[in-house]
Amino acid sequence: MRSEANLRKRDNFARFLDILGCCHGKIINHSDIARDTGVDSKTVRALYFEILVDMYLGYYIAPYSKHSNKASYITHAKILSI
Repeated sequence: MRSEANLRKRDNFARFLDILGCCHGKIINHSDIARDTGVDSKTVRALYFEILVDMYLGYYIAPYSKHSNKASYITHAKILSI
């Protein structure tokens, strides 16, 4: 994992993994996860989630709605971690 992530601050990534356990199957809110982790939201979005997907530890579920013309159409992806 260290070689894949090439992380200097592994404590933040470990905290991210703990927080992600509470977000399993929910709509992703990068800002909330970043605030709880103590890092920038761009780091969470561009690095941490990418590491999960690259290492097959998590995957995105694309939004889907049978009635795409309704106002309640979901536009955000969810993440599932293994």
